[in-house]
Amino acid sequence: MIKKKLLLALFFIPFIALSFQGSTVTLIQGFIYDESGNPVGADIKFINSVGKKIMLKSNSKDGSFQQPFVQGEKYFPIFKGYVLANGFESFEVIKTGKYEEITRNFTVKRIQSNLNIMSEAFFKDGDSILSADAKEYLRVFKEFYNYNKNLTFRAVISAPDKAFKPTSRKVQVKVKNKTRTKTIKISSKDLESDFIQSRINQLTKALKELEIPLSTFNFEKKIKTNPSKTAVNNNNLEIYIDQIKNL
Repeated sequence: MIKKKLLLALFFIPFIALSFQGSTVTLIQGFIYDESGNPVGADIKFINSVGKKIMLKSNSKDGSFQQPFVQGEKYFPIFKGYVLANGFESFEVIKTGKYEEITRNFTVKRIQSNLNIMSEAFFKDGDSILSADAKEYLRVFKEFYNYNKNLTFRAVISAPDKAFKPTSRKVQVKVKNKTRTKTIKISSKDLESDFIQSRINQLTKALKELEIPLSTFNFEKKIKTNPSKTAVNNNNLEIYIDQIKNL
């Protein structure tokens, strides 16, 4: 048996090298389990930082898989019908300069309504501009959506990283055909709501650029209990599975 395994390894190594000419690879072998420890057979995509895809399927009997990966790259695993137990995560294949073999297992959750699949600080502190990490996560999310087009999503946007103080604003109003200046008060909650809307606008713009249909999203604003203070948790975007449609 040992001789057979050795012969198989020696047989496959040249093919692995040919498949990734010019790059040193690591063969990752492992298992896909659900949270109860049961093996999962699933379609898998591994997406690297420039959007290249590796597609494979884990064994339905024991959840096993094996795949060579280029060293020095970061990869996001995406599953059809499942999501990683901790949401979207990446791993990096260490560059050693020589062929390696390692073991890596993944724990997944089956997709269901109201499942939180992402909770991140998507926007720069105190701003409506998306962070560089957010743009990378959205590219990965697009692949997840393409793999699971029977889903709709609920995006909850907030502003825990910014405090809002009540203020006043002068506006022009018409009274009996005359224009007058009036001072109106603006509450901290209204200011926070307007700010969150600017974040929603930036997010929808990014989704459009990635050609992710806005019809698959419901957007919600999450106003702090006390808008005049910042919150400890700076995660300002949460994405949940909303509905699962039969295609």
